Amino acid sequence: STECSDASAAVAARGGAFVVGSAGGASFTATQPALGLSLCFQFGDEPFRHYPAVTLDVFAVTGIVGPQVVVAGTSTQLTFDGVGVAAGDSAYWVRSSATSCALAQPLAMFGGRRTLSAAQTASFAFAAGSGGTFKLCYRFSGEAHRLYSEFAVEVLEVTGPRTTIAVWLTPERIFFRGAGIAAGDTVFFVPAESAGCDESRRANDAVATVDAEGAVEVLFPNATTEALHLCYRFRGAAGLFAASRFRRVVAAVTLPADPFAFAEVGAIVPTGAALGMATSVTIAGSRFDAAVPKADILRCSFGGVQV
Repeated sequence: STECSDASAAVAARGGAFVVGSAGGASFTATQPALGLSLCFQFGDEPFRHYPAVTLDVFAVTGIVGPQVVVAGTSTQLTFDGVGVAAGDSAYWVRSSATSCALAQPLAMFGGRRTLSAAQTASFAFAAGSGGTFKLCYRFSGEAHRLYSEFAVEVLEVTGPRTTIAVWLTPERIFFRGAGIAAGDTVFFVPAESAGCDESRRANDAVATVDAEGAVEVLFPNATTEALHLCYRFRGAAGLFAASRFRRVVAAVTLPADPFAFAEVGAIVPTGAALGMATSVTIAGSRFDAAVPKADILRCSFGGVQV
């Protein structure tokens, strides 16, 4: 507008009028994004006067296009829309509990900080262990990162149980832990040496469906000393997710005579160690009674290393 009279509605929509302080400054909070706003200024009791050469741009992210529900271990390409959004801006994602971007720095496992391309796009790869909901931190060129709580990415992931010991030809009920697990998801296991999630390599008798308790019942028709990896298909809102492989969720199939046949493994700690250093590993759980008399002859294998 080139006029400053009768602009009360426009003034309210853009943050309202503000009073200049004794130091000649004023605090102004814009409530709508816009480009090319110009100044209306009032000296004392004089009418407002228009200063078209004094301008203000109010930038904001107003939308994101692209998959905003992803599976951990995959990436998503997002296109950012808004007023002032341009190549060279940067964005990253923080946990939903974050209250500001200043206190939540970008982490590589959450996709890291990415610079927008000429098409206003950026790709974010969410690593294993990143399951959960994330909020957007966005920086316009020359500005600080700002938190946009209204924009979120949900990362789906299965984190447990880490180890399941199943008995040959005996139904085994498995309760899953993680982010985004829901009734209607589907599950099967594949040999560790197989590639991807080829259902033809399925080790359990049938693809199992997760129930309301986040659990499935599976049966393994063959005993094997080979570790089995989980293939989990998140149903999602539109049922579009392919089965994803979670190598940290492992099953083993043994015979009823095995002293560990009916053991429940609750946790294995620690899950990492310094290279070249001796490390004690604790396997916690229940129903280990049958294994106690044979403790001296039991051996564990980590990958191809027996200890």
